[in-house]
Amino acid sequence: MQQNIKNITLIGVGGRVWMKKNYKFIVIVLVYRNYEDLIECIDSIYKKIPACKIVVVNAYCDEESKQKIQEIANIKNCDFLNEINNGYSYGNNKGIKYAKQHYEFEYIIVSNPDIVVKKFNDLPDAEIIAPKIVAASGKNQNPMMIKEVKLADCFIYHGLIKNIKLVFYGGIILKKIINKCYMFLNKNNKHINIFAAHGSFVIIRKPANKKSSVFLKKISKIRFDILCITFKPPEMPALKVVI
Repeated sequence: MQQNIKNITLIGVGGRVWMKKNYKFIVIVLVYRNYEDLIECIDSIYKKIPACKIVVVNAYCDEESKQKIQEIANIKNCDFLNEINNGYSYGNNKGIKYAKQHYEFEYIIVSNPDIVVKKFNDLPDAEIIAPKIVAASGKNQNPMMIKEVKLADCFIYHGLIKNIKLVFYGGIILKKIINKCYMFLNKNNKHINIFAAHGSFVIIRKPANKKSSVFLKKISKIRFDILCITFKPPEMPALKVVI
């Protein structure tokens, strides 16, 4: 396990001194009962991501699963947090807050426990990076959405509100067609800017961390497994997907 860390001296309130370790990557792994996949996930992260520290956040379910998850975290030299189960964004924001309080880092990664890292190449110059994620079925889960299609969203919204299936599915089909066309036009590009990414494994560069808490709170109202910008003022970072 490779680690490139250095100590940074900080002065706290009242002159109290403590040390922060510096890691290039902090990985937040939010777990709800699923300790069966956690060991393989952690091992793959340590193997493929050098200079990292893993923070395991347990979304509390019961004492049995908590104890097993905590035991795995201790054996694998991971920090462990036990939090109430209040959703995807809540648990990850708790992990991000903990990481910012205890470590210095360049990137923070939010990961599901059923992820196995197969490759971790040089990162593109972007604030938020959505890597290639392949499901067990072989389907590529990124990008969730390349472009915001407001007309399609309007069809989907009104189709749901007025219970008109033709309008609803018409919006979904329109969105898929536009995004597939955009993917085809960018098929020779290694990296492309996108609108929404799958939330099972996301890399956030430190300058974006001040926005990340708000960012994750926004997505909790959409779907827990989709990372999606619902508003885009000038200071919001762009998403970039690795394809």
